[in-house]
Amino acid sequence: ITTTGADNTAAGAGGAGGEVYLHSTGAGDITLNKNITAQGGSAAGGGTTGGAGAVVTISNENGSILIGPGGSAGAIDVSGGAAGSVAAGNGGTVQLRTAGTNAAITQTGNTSATAILATGATGGSLAVVSATGDVDLLNDANDVAKLAGKVTVAGKYFKYTDANALAIDSVAAAGTLSSPSGGTAALPGAATAGIQTQGDAAGVVAVNALAGALTVNELIKTTPAAGAPTAGGAVTLESGGAITLQSNG
Repeated sequence: ITTTGADNTAAGAGGAGGEVYLHSTGAGDITLNKNITAQGGSAAGGGTTGGAGAVVTISNENGSILIGPGGSAGAIDVSGGAAGSVAAGNGGTVQLRTAGTNAAITQTGNTSATAILATGATGGSLAVVSATGDVDLLNDANDVAKLAGKVTVAGKYFKYTDANALAIDSVAAAGTLSSPSGGTAALPGAATAGIQTQGDAAGVVAVNALAGALTVNELIKTTPAAGAPTAGGAVTLESGGAITLQSNG
């Protein structure tokens, strides 16, 4: 799927990327064996500012999301378009959501061929709006500016690796598209803030910013529901630069 905005070779901005919404309502996985490219258009051929990257939403009501299971393709790229005389475009937003039993979000490969990319003059965002299984996004080439996520089942983990600087932050619900069944890209409408798991021994959080600072602007929480004496999940943060806990973090 390619919805990249038009390049601009005159004195103007590149076109914005077109929004993409994948929504499965029945049993079965959503599998990305090919790329989704929704970049902003380039202004490098004589324009001024690159176009903005789009919103890509992948929502599965009863199954997992598998990104690049073959390891050679399956990237999601919402980067801003290349700069002309002024600046690159801003990165867009990627939203991932699963429901159903043990519905994981996984990523195979360790190159840009299967990465999640949202680079730009202002980097874009990745929100794992909700997941009922493990979140395993460990491609070293992933490159977004803001990250947020929520795992809703105890004993399921959240793991993410990014190539550069990263903020654990609040990501606003985005998108305007709806599906024939009534699904909406911006579901549930509220922002996804910080990173949350439901604890237990396996319900850990691990985030690694390989070549830049890691800033925690929103809460990381791994506290189980009250009742049984369940342990909170461990948290591991690693960065190639500074690590700062601030604001609501």
